[in-house]
Amino acid sequence: MAEEMETKAKDEVEEEEDEDVYHSQKVLFRLAVWSNILAWVVLVIEIVLFGIKVYFNFFVNAQPGTPPLYTAANLISYLSPLFAGVAWFVILKAVSEVIYLLVDIYEKP
Repeated sequence: MAEEMETKAKDEVEEEEDEDVYHSQKVLFRLAVWSNILAWVVLVIEIVLFGIKVYFNFFVNAQPGTPPLYTAANLISYLSPLFAGVAWFVILKAVSEVIYLLVDIYEKP
């Protein structure tokens, strides 16, 4: 009887050690999915804002006789927020892929 209780106690301890109390795979997958979705949202918003800026400044508010060099410099100044949006897209996609990679590494020792 005492031996059975000891084996049950050992089994319970082993089960508790097997459980991972520090993270949940569901939470990590959810975080990766939201990072992926947010990356696309940021990219789409930046592209739309860039298109709106270019449309209004070059077609609606265009001044006749503006030198092409000024127009090109103005376009380059509008590209910097677009590059920031692309950078955030790449960073968020990388975070998502790193989370997936870490979960795969953890599952396959």
